[in-house]
Amino acid sequence: MRTFTQKVAFALIALLCMIALPQAVMAQDCVDIGNGTTAVNGNVPVASWYHNSYTQQLYTADEINHAAGNITSISFKYVSGATAMTRKITVYMANTDAANLSTSYVTEGLEEVFSSPAFTFDDSDEWITIDLTTPFAYDGTSNLVVAVWQDYDSSVETGYSSGSRFVQTSMTGMARYQQVDAGSYTLSDGVPTTTSTSATLSARANIQICIAGGSAGPTCDKPESVEANDVTSNSATINWIGTAAAYNLQYKVSGADDWTLVKNLSVASYQLTNLVPNTAYQVQVQAICGENTSGWKSASFTTLIGLPYAEHFNASSAPSGWTIWSGQLQADGSATRTTISPSSTGWSYGTGSGVFDSHVKLNIYGTSCYKWLITPAIPIPEMEEGDAGYQMSFNMALTKYSGTLLEVDKTQQQDDRFLVLASIDEGANWTILREWNNTGSEYVYNDIAVAGEEVDPIDLSAYAGQTILLAFYGESTTAGGDNYLHIDDVLIDEIPTCLKPTGLHALDAQATSTTLPVAWTANSGETAWRLQYKPAADSTAVWTTLDIAANPYTITGLSAFTEYEIRVAAVCTEEDFTDYGKSIFAKTAAVVPFFQTFDTTAMPGEWKRYEALLEAVQESGAQLEASKNGWSVGLKNGVFNNEHLYLNIAGTDTKHWLVSPVIEMQAGYQLTFDLALTTNAGSAPTAVTAGEQNDDKFIVFVSTDGGANWIALDTWDNGGAGTSFDQISTEGQTVKFDLSAYAGQSIMLAFYGESTVANGDNNLHISNVAIDLIPACERPLSITLGSVTGTTAEITWDADEEGTWEYGYVANPAADFAPAEEDYTANTTDKIAELSELTETTDYVFFVRRACSETEKSEPLMKTFKTI
Repeated sequence: MRTFTQKVAFALIALLCMIALPQAVMAQDCVDIGNGTTAVNGNVPVASWYHNSYTQQLYTADEINHAAGNITSISFKYVSGATAMTRKITVYMANTDAANLSTSYVTEGLEEVFSSPAFTFDDSDEWITIDLTTPFAYDGTSNLVVAVWQDYDSSVETGYSSGSRFVQTSMTGMARYQQVDAGSYTLSDGVPTTTSTSATLSARANIQICIAGGSAGPTCDKPESVEANDVTSNSATINWIGTAAAYNLQYKVSGADDWTLVKNLSVASYQLTNLVPNTAYQVQVQAICGENTSGWKSASFTTLIGLPYAEHFNASSAPSGWTIWSGQLQADGSATRTTISPSSTGWSYGTGSGVFDSHVKLNIYGTSCYKWLITPAIPIPEMEEGDAGYQMSFNMALTKYSGTLLEVDKTQQQDDRFLVLASIDEGANWTILREWNNTGSEYVYNDIAVAGEEVDPIDLSAYAGQTILLAFYGESTTAGGDNYLHIDDVLIDEIPTCLKPTGLHALDAQATSTTLPVAWTANSGETAWRLQYKPAADSTAVWTTLDIAANPYTITGLSAFTEYEIRVAAVCTEEDFTDYGKSIFAKTAAVVPFFQTFDTTAMPGEWKRYEALLEAVQESGAQLEASKNGWSVGLKNGVFNNEHLYLNIAGTDTKHWLVSPVIEMQAGYQLTFDLALTTNAGSAPTAVTAGEQNDDKFIVFVSTDGGANWIALDTWDNGGAGTSFDQISTEGQTVKFDLSAYAGQSIMLAFYGESTVANGDNNLHISNVAIDLIPACERPLSITLGSVTGTTAEITWDADEEGTWEYGYVANPAADFAPAEEDYTANTTDKIAELSELTETTDYVFFVRRACSETEKSEPLMKTFKTI
């Protein structure tokens, strides 16, 4: 054992050796490559006017002309007077046999040698020097590739978009680049996972390379073939090949600044633990040879996702590990990938169409839409006896390409399809788990909810013990239809033992003004549920919670004609109950008297539009299909002088229904509404041409079972089935039906218009729909204007029965005119009035009422006209 004095002497001798031989240990040469004097372009070493870029530049062994050694720094020549800029950059290097970069990047052997979250290119010095954090072992015989990754960080970036900055030399095929403003790049082993946009350059940046060490090169060989094996969601085993007695290992999350160092490993394997799921990592290993160490040998890997796994697509770009492909799915389950890009056209991220919040969506249209959205690798755990397995669920919606919550045209995308698929061989072959199409699938593509719906979970138990990819695939092969398919809230989780209810719906036929019956499907054999409801229009309303043991169940104590949000959860045991299923919105029945004038510019929300040919409904039980076409509300053809309901009855495929809300009836009420028929053209009412619409019909229906069956109150057609269609008044008439038979029932009304032959182009008009008490003294139904001259007018009216009529007229009436008692100046029993001594070109209003007795008079019916 050395004495203390010996130890001091030994240390002094070592120190003197270091002082005496500095050149042997610290010798360093710097090599300048490139003779350019101007900035040819600004794409290397970083694209200064883009947020994100990746570049590779190749410098040959002949240009370097130096023995093996450690590269300690590189410098790039900066344009004199250029504005300083700060960027987040990472530098990689590799020895390579590649002779140029004309067609592709160098992908083998790249090692990270420098990383800075905020590196400043400063114009105060002609050369911008990067001192390598990890010196690179240059072998002295290979070409050298220098890669620079510029990753956008808004908190540090300065000097954006101000042109070329670096001095370059014209040289073809020795530099390659890619750049983007929106989004970023994900690197694997020092190369972007997406390279389809890369391109070669005709110039290369001037560089200064500083190399330290003797011509013998490193005295300690670095490891070979560093690999990550047995990767899980939170661990990975790192293996390498080498002959050294010991090694150092360091690892970090890709893009992070700091490494975690593990020293003096005696075997060529090490397990990393406590990793973050679905995260990219970098790992490096170096050999220890006595007092020397080798350069680092690098590898990278991505941990698998952990279960349960949820993705809500809240970012504006692809989530970590997700990819986008383009390529048609073949019948045998294979697919040729024509592009692989996380920012490819087709699937996009964000908000839109009024659906969900941030989510992912696919524009499905055209003749060659084959778009894939693919998850990261998903390890499905082994199943033991009693395990329920795993499932995937998500929310989806289908809307038109433009607009907010617009339903698709169901005649325009018969070829479109959407599939969920799984692959056990990294995407080489795919198995269809579920398909939505319009050609016979159990899941109908056109029926995907416009406002969004939670799909029935997809069972993944068949993949227990395997690592799989899942894919969302949208396809269009025929021009027609331009729509968005929306996906959100993807969840992969254990199949619960207690399943939440599905299929919650309101039993409209049984609704009253104070009650709402609802029913659902119980999926776990449960007999107890927790039901909640609240008024839909009140954003501050709290849920009313009911613990119930009946399905169906009738909610009581509600307000009339009020919409409620309702949801239900299953109670499987006292301690085990599910989440609430998807909410529904249902409205209690309206009460009589009920009035709807349609004097707005939009269809009242409680009235619903449908399409279905009456013959198909009656003969084969065809269902009414929801529609946003057909009946409209607004001013049309000068009828009724205000906004009202109208339908264009023309062509070969008019089959439009308008259905009322549920209305709770009482005894002694009748339905009345104003009805008119005009040609489609013109701003004034024009009579239709008789005989041109022999196929056309208009029917008023009532239903007492929520629309399952319809009873005709009256039919207007020209085939003898009821009232003549052609004889519907051009000016407007009042129609009435006694509804006394429906007292105590909840009913729905429907107006149906049909045209099946292309002849006639007419509009049917409806206004002032009312369910009111049957009056003891009923007013006339309609007024018809006969001959009008400058001083005379002939006027007739129609009524259900004979009687005594009181009438009068007033010149230049006010807009809100209502006749007073003294305005009734004449009476008759003939339902005709001959007016005389009128003033030319003057506006008049005529009014008539029934006089049932001296004291009992009906409401007046009025008609305006103008003398000539």
